[in-house]
Amino acid sequence: MKRMGRKKLKADVYIKLQKIAEEIELKNANRDILDDKFSRSKTLFDYQVGALQNGIKILWKYFEDLKEDKAKFVKLYEDTDVYDDLHIDLKSHKFSGVLREFFKVEELNRREVIPFREISNRMSFWMATGSGKTLVIIKLIEILHTLMENGLIPQKEILFLTYRDDLLKAFKKHVEEYNALKEMKKQLYPVSLKDYEREVKQKTLSRRVFFYRSDLLSNERKENILNFRDFLTLDRDEKPFGNWYVILDEAHKGDTQESKRQAIFSILSQKGFLFNFSATFTEPIDIVTTVYNLNLNEFIKKGYGKQVYVLQENASAFRDKSDFSKEEKRKIILKNFILLSAVKRAYKKIKEAKGLLYHNPLSVFLVNSVNTANSDLFLVFKEIESIGKKIESERFEEAKKELLDELGSARYTLGEKDYTLSFLKEILSKVKLKDIYPEVFNSKSGGNIEYIVNRDNKQEILLKLDSSDRPFALIKIGNIANWIKEKLIGYKSNDSFEGGSYFENLNTPESSVNLLLGSRAFYEGWDSNRPNLITFINIGTGTDAKKFVVQSVGRGIRIEPMKGKRKRISALSLNDKQIGKLYENYKNECRALETLFITATNKGAVETVLTELELVKKAEGFEEIGLWENEKVNEKPLYVPVYRKELKRIFEDSAPPKFEMSKENLEFLENYFKFVPEERFILERNATFQDFTEVKKLIDNHRKFIRTSTERHYRNGDFLIDRLISYLSFEREEISGFSSAKEKIVHFRKVKVKTSYKEQFLKLAEKVKNATFITDDELFDMVASGEINKEEFKRLKESQKFIEQELDYVKLRKLAQHFYIPLVYSEKKVEWIKHIISVSVR
Repeated sequence: MKRMGRKKLKADVYIKLQKIAEEIELKNANRDILDDKFSRSKTLFDYQVGALQNGIKILWKYFEDLKEDKAKFVKLYEDTDVYDDLHIDLKSHKFSGVLREFFKVEELNRREVIPFREISNRMSFWMATGSGKTLVIIKLIEILHTLMENGLIPQKEILFLTYRDDLLKAFKKHVEEYNALKEMKKQLYPVSLKDYEREVKQKTLSRRVFFYRSDLLSNERKENILNFRDFLTLDRDEKPFGNWYVILDEAHKGDTQESKRQAIFSILSQKGFLFNFSATFTEPIDIVTTVYNLNLNEFIKKGYGKQVYVLQENASAFRDKSDFSKEEKRKIILKNFILLSAVKRAYKKIKEAKGLLYHNPLSVFLVNSVNTANSDLFLVFKEIESIGKKIESERFEEAKKELLDELGSARYTLGEKDYTLSFLKEILSKVKLKDIYPEVFNSKSGGNIEYIVNRDNKQEILLKLDSSDRPFALIKIGNIANWIKEKLIGYKSNDSFEGGSYFENLNTPESSVNLLLGSRAFYEGWDSNRPNLITFINIGTGTDAKKFVVQSVGRGIRIEPMKGKRKRISALSLNDKQIGKLYENYKNECRALETLFITATNKGAVETVLTELELVKKAEGFEEIGLWENEKVNEKPLYVPVYRKELKRIFEDSAPPKFEMSKENLEFLENYFKFVPEERFILERNATFQDFTEVKKLIDNHRKFIRTSTERHYRNGDFLIDRLISYLSFEREEISGFSSAKEKIVHFRKVKVKTSYKEQFLKLAEKVKNATFITDDELFDMVASGEINKEEFKRLKESQKFIEQELDYVKLRKLAQHFYIPLVYSEKKVEWIKHIISVSVR
């Protein structure tokens, strides 16, 4: 929807709803409705659990605490700088007539608007491509059903919308995986919105979720296009309104804010709630209402993806379609191949280590034009062909030297900016000219390009050298017929292959493809850990291009260092000695495979797109800065305990954690177990005889195991009993050993300071860091020389315990034996700094 004074993403468009959620402590709502199990083979990551927990908090706030009062709910946003941009401006809105039917209209600054209050019942989940947002969506649907069943939110239908058939197919496939773990009454049932009328009449499915293509909802009805009015209900005044929990997955794709579909989504959720999932939010309303931010930048910061480096050389030679820039074009491609060879060498070395998995590195070329006379794709193809025939030694050495010079002092564009990429120099320096052919072209020597096609696949062309029997590259475009006809005249066509798609098999160990070339057609809808290099050729800088860059980079950041482990190995090693040993032995190789290198025709534009994602971390004008490790302390090892989780039965614990419920709940349970037979209990819950016996034992010994509270009341008895069965087993952490604190004490690198204080704080911190202590020997020399007397000696010795400066009640102290410099603390609450030690003084 078009907003008044529409603004670009900037620092004052900050995430508000997440801040609200983090300040809520769930007392009156059930905190136990969420578990981290998704399927037999999948467990939610902590960030996925965190996103859902924040969502539950806001649902509690809106439905239970504020009783769906939008006027009260919107007050939570009123201090937001861009509040006026959150209203819907009706002046130029193409759907304004329909919007007026459903929402109150107000005048603001001489303009008619739908106030933000009317559409404030919404939350956004900003989740990077590859972060597993489909799993979060399905668990959210489970949570909505559980909350409805327990009377914690109103009964409404759930509607899931996304904008492509393959994404709907993937959603249903994930639901099948989820259902395989659940008993029948807890399973989810996807139903096409086309079948809405029949299904609502029959009421056969308790946990159903309707689904449809978001772009096929309109204000008219055709063969596959549905009229949104058919899915509205009537209030007491016979006025239609939306009564849905609407979940959008990238459903804003291809739609500007003035799109009528954005209005339709708000109408459908008018008396319900709107949940918006995306990797690429750019509109203020989506950013402000983000309940959990795990965009690309945050995803990488938390250790879940490859770190990103944008190479400094523009691939601008590809803008020039003439022959004059051939040398530059070739050098760009050659640098790509040298880097790919280096990372593939790292991969081969890592394969020697038992336990490490990783991926076979891949280089991806994303081009703007495909079928024009001198298209971007054709220009890249010609340079690959030229290098495939022969590599000139002088050009190779020049390209390699430029890479070594750049990467020696480079820092990540997205990632740990405290560290340089100098670890690559050792790996890169070992790459020889002769390595390019086996690592990139799957050949011992150069040769001529041949192509292979699949008669049943109109989108894929394989490339190989005639000196090899294995393809090295895959071209994937909309339709290959014209390309073969116009671009591959005179090239030998090898035997055609039959059967499956090479693109769909990129992740299999058998895939020999090292280069993937294509247009925007395939940047979504596929998952792979393999990309280590992405080259953007002539990708624009408009809004759509920005979304494309973020989405495609998201496709390239996935990692899996070990089976089922999707964090960088440095993070995995923190609590595991064995992994820590592997990391130490293969540190450089691991970091190489955990890096995504980006080259772009306009590298400045790509850098801007990626660094814009960091602006949201300046919420309320805060910026993140890092302090320093104390080098003298770190010369000696410092150890911290390592804990392992052990599953225990509640009866094994001498001081068990107590289960909280209301007095009414306890009375219900005492009566329930007096009258309900054991067989009924077991059949109704798909439980065991042991479950029945032990839950009854809990009730009989309630003084030891149960705490009654007015703040925790379960409205649904079945749900309460299910929670008690879960309570029978619990996890306890036990010390399993000790490991180095080097990688674990990291909070001092993440101090947040208000922007207005940043410069002063850093200057003072530098001053404290660089201040030197007077040693005992120096003091004794000063006494011996008569420079100071005994009293001055005592005073100076006492003053050398620490060095301290102060800025607006915040003290920066240097301790000789402290792990980092400076120690930051305050004796009173201050608003301009976060993540410091707060001390109450009496």
